[in-house]
Amino acid sequence: MLPILKSEVQKTEKPLFDKYVLILILHLLRDSISLIEAFAKAGADPSDMFIIGIPYSSKASVVKELKKTFKVFTPSFPIDEKVVEIVEQALEVCKEKGKKLLIIEDGGYAVPIIHGWKIETTKDGGYIKVPIPKKLRETFKYCMGAVEQTAQGVWRDKEIELRIPVLTIASSELKKVLEAPEVGNAVVRNVQELLTKKGDFIRGRNLSVIGYGTIGSEIAKALRDNGAVVVGVADINPINLIAARFDGFYTDSSINLVTRSNIIIGATGHCSIGRETISKIAESGKDVVLVNASSKRVEIDVDALEELKDTKRSTDIGTEYQMPEGNKILLLADGYPVNFYGGSESVPDKIMDVILTELFLCAKKLVTEDFSPGIYETGLVDDDALAELFHSLYFR
Repeated sequence: MLPILKSEVQKTEKPLFDKYVLILILHLLRDSISLIEAFAKAGADPSDMFIIGIPYSSKASVVKELKKTFKVFTPSFPIDEKVVEIVEQALEVCKEKGKKLLIIEDGGYAVPIIHGWKIETTKDGGYIKVPIPKKLRETFKYCMGAVEQTAQGVWRDKEIELRIPVLTIASSELKKVLEAPEVGNAVVRNVQELLTKKGDFIRGRNLSVIGYGTIGSEIAKALRDNGAVVVGVADINPINLIAARFDGFYTDSSINLVTRSNIIIGATGHCSIGRETISKIAESGKDVVLVNASSKRVEIDVDALEELKDTKRSTDIGTEYQMPEGNKILLLADGYPVNFYGGSESVPDKIMDVILTELFLCAKKLVTEDFSPGIYETGLVDDDALAELFHSLYFR
């Protein structure tokens, strides 16, 4: 088990989670084994833990290892129907054993579902609620609450009138300091690895980044450090645009940047490369590579690519669309988050140690303290204490 997480498990009065049924929706990478085992060591019954692997990132070796002890499900994308099924199964266990339900997730899947909705992303970057069977709403009688890791998940949960508490580490300053640069590096590294397979490269190429938030800013810096020419940054947030300027990047609208770019990376968490942008690329006659750097398949309007293409073909690094003007648009990694390409861990285990520990501590807080329904984003974990422990363990 990862050392910081292990130290917190050892402090836990056991068995803290023995009266809970857990649903965990995670990227099943090597580090996730430690989190899942942490809950079991803190009292959760493995037979009452339902683990759902997010399909585009879960590693087969990790799934195989976890299945020796736990109930593990690896649905294809999209996973909402499987989540509905698992929630129903978990609810039956709660009724049978008199337990409460606890949700730990990455992406805001289960929380909307237990409220009777699934959340779908619209092409303009918004969300719509799609109703699902009302029988799931009795889950409220059993659900203690949820812990959410990502900003994307928080955005989805905010579309719902919540009847449970949701504790999130998405706003954790320590998480941002440690994780964001590694995600930025992983995006750039995996883009280069994919392009190498077709004899291409990023050094000296013109790239643009759409979105200069926590992750987008790190991607732009990593691109520059790796010799790419970042021709510009786009963002709808004027504060982010100022930050980009102060970091030495040219700023412009995404529609203006695309005609100057060989590679376009979307990092907004919404649909940033939509029909208008794709039409502009198609009309330009230039070959362009499109990259999704979000945590979900949301940045690129794949439907627009399908409608505007002449032909398409699958390759081992993505889908190539031939446009009417004769140019090609390569949808790298088929539009899925590129930092998880090829089963990449994305973020080193030592850094994930802190992030997974924050998730575990939020779960402890949820079952030991009283929270009203709503989203809780700050003051949940002692970041200073974790940072001190991280420093003492990894910088001795």
